[in-house]
Amino acid sequence: MKKSALISTRKGLFSLQKNGSGWEVDLLGFLADPVTMSMRDKETGRIYAGLNLGHFGVKFQRSDDNGKTWTEGGVPTYPDEGKDESGKKKGKSLVQIWSLESSGEKDGLWAGTIPGGLFHSADGGDNWTLNETLWNKPERPKWLGAVTTTPAFIPFVCTQKTRTA
Repeated sequence: MKKSALISTRKGLFSLQKNGSGWEVDLLGFLADPVTMSMRDKETGRIYAGLNLGHFGVKFQRSDDNGKTWTEGGVPTYPDEGKDESGKKKGKSLVQIWSLESSGEKDGLWAGTIPGGLFHSADGGDNWTLNETLWNKPERPKWLGAVTTTPAFIPFVCTQKTRTA
């Protein structure tokens, strides 16, 4: 198996591939778009990417051909909390996908989000289900991420081996 590393940046996604004694870029994707998280499924080779497009919102993409083409999936959504007295929708809106991990099932994924939520997808990111047990914990609003004051999901512990470049 060739060694490679996915690099998510505010200016796009790229992949480095080990080539003899050095590294070469073998994927350039989403140029000039902020990619907040990416992951290559070690079983299928599928690449997943979460993007934060500001005004256009958070997007979730996947590629089965090493980034030559991309398919847009769904994005996690939070519970509907009704409307306030002025008719404006209440509740949380997705700011960012900041963590992705395979669930170990075919097409299964976990996503950590801001605001703090943990979502599961059983279909490669087309549909997402909120882990409501964690969402409903009274102390959840106090969980803060390292680089944001928006509540993020801290206690997520990955049990799989860490990927190395």
